[in-house]
Amino acid sequence: MNIAAQNVHDVDLLRASLASGRLKPDALQNGERLLQRVTSPVRIAVLGLPDSGKSELLNVLVGRRLVQEDFMMPTLEVRWGEAEQTRLTLQDGSVETHDGLAYDAITASQPALVEFSVPAPFLKNVTLLEPATGTTEQDQAAATKWAARRGDVILWCSQAFAPAERELWAAVPERVKDHSLFVLTKADVLSKYGQLADRMAVLKNSVLDEFRNLLPMSTLQALSAIGEDGTVDETLHIASGARPLIRAIRRQVDSGRQADLDGILMFLNRFDPEALGQKPARSRPVSRQPAPKSQPAEKANTSEATAPAAKAPAQVSKALVYLRDRAADLSDEIRETDAPAPVDILDHCNATAEQLVELMSQEDAIPGISALQDDVMDASEMILLMQMEGGARAAADAATLILQIRRGLECKLAA
Repeated sequence: MNIAAQNVHDVDLLRASLASGRLKPDALQNGERLLQRVTSPVRIAVLGLPDSGKSELLNVLVGRRLVQEDFMMPTLEVRWGEAEQTRLTLQDGSVETHDGLAYDAITASQPALVEFSVPAPFLKNVTLLEPATGTTEQDQAAATKWAARRGDVILWCSQAFAPAERELWAAVPERVKDHSLFVLTKADVLSKYGQLADRMAVLKNSVLDEFRNLLPMSTLQALSAIGEDGTVDETLHIASGARPLIRAIRRQVDSGRQADLDGILMFLNRFDPEALGQKPARSRPVSRQPAPKSQPAEKANTSEATAPAAKAPAQVSKALVYLRDRAADLSDEIRETDAPAPVDILDHCNATAEQLVELMSQEDAIPGISALQDDVMDASEMILLMQMEGGARAAADAATLILQIRRGLECKLAA
């Protein structure tokens, strides 16, 4: 089973769990929210101060001039649609729907929200959000808060990241910052005056602590690379910075989506282990030390539901049995304490990763699993760094990384 098929399988498991009647009301509500999240398009919010190039960047991503120059657009959502359509939410809460892109209707009704449906390839799995920022600090703070609540990925458009921008960004939750990119818009103007390299050097010192990446973008050049018939001048498109930016966005979209999908396993481990073919919670605490290295597999749960295929390489089989047992241990602890301390989760994940390294390296590299061995080693090093960092976010990242290793092992066994 490949990763895509495994993801579909996990979503189906979650649906079955929600329909099973086994979940308590609070868990059911959380599970429904999780299902809604993993089956909805990833939301990309385009933010920045007025005149920072937000609308032009949105146009580049859509592949056409959707937001016209000098057109006063209210808060905008752009999503995939087989045909162009405009949905307006008016100031009184009523809704109007128009075929096509109804700019005249927007001007006439002055809506609070405009939703465009457009058949643009980039929108197949994402929705773009651009809040109207306004000119006052209060308006800009409200727009940033609105986008931070709704956006899964944020693109902050700017040329300098001035103190006012840093103050707005400071209010954005860390979980959102983890999937954010700083886009140095109007890079062609800076380049024209020989300022681009210096500006990039200055911004790197202040931006890369707050954003995942810093990417220069010549929006006008990127738009000029797209013909009216949708054809793209590849050379011009790459030179504008559009291609690297789109790749970076897709990486953030993919990593965020995979984290959500891995959250399904965490949810089921905690609230409905029967959905995973596991026995209900066992009353034993999480061990802070790895199982004895001389007999890790024998100490693991080897029930029929979790036994790996006999044809699998021995290291992978033992590692997966051990990993499933450790995941069940962590699930037990979560149930018993409701909110285990981050240090306990990090200790558990670090001990698990160390033991996996030992299991996967008991013999020389075996053809076909060397990549898995490398992944396990890399994961162990990352979890050690997370343990040094500490805190709830690091604990959540470590638990997700353990689940990703488990997914890789399961896919290898099912191949």
